[in-house]
Amino acid sequence: MKKFIQKISVIVLLTICLLMVKQSKAQYNNYTSNNFGLSLIEPGIGLEYAIASKSTIKFRTAITALSSVYKQQVLGMEDYFISYTFHPIASIAYRNYYNIAKRDNNRRRTDYNSANYFSLSAMYLFKNINEPTETGAIAPKGGFIPSLLWGIQRSFNKRMFIDVNIGPGYHLDESKIIPMSELTFGIHL
Repeated sequence: MKKFIQKISVIVLLTICLLMVKQSKAQYNNYTSNNFGLSLIEPGIGLEYAIASKSTIKFRTAITALSSVYKQQVLGMEDYFISYTFHPIASIAYRNYYNIAKRDNNRRRTDYNSANYFSLSAMYLFKNINEPTETGAIAPKGGFIPSLLWGIQRSFNKRMFIDVNIGPGYHLDESKIIPMSELTFGIHL
């Protein structure tokens, strides 16, 4: 049953990706642009490359913080605590900016791909670079995590940007669905 669900989820993700590519290629105006940025909250670099009028491929490497919940006994009572670990990541994402034409028609800012998007993403999470200090903490293991994300990217001032995304991911090594979210604040070069 588990293998069947994995196969179905891969088929659904590929179908969504093909539908996004088909829609983005049907447009005639070129709204997206190539850009290179440095993220400040999660130290890293990213390159976003326009492949169609509303679609891009984004390559990114960074060091990210992950949290995990663990149980520990304090003074004879069990309580839950949060542990943070830091992991290097490498990711590639196909992004479809679904409202960039509407933003352009309403004369809102669209430079540096400032719009909302759906993304089909693949991230490789490397082993954590810090060991958990708590004995009960279980650090997330590294591995490959494909995900389907919804996000919003906005540019402000001259070159500053903020990028927030959220959605489900599937950790292949641990065979479970995990929530994915990311907040990136940085500067376009």
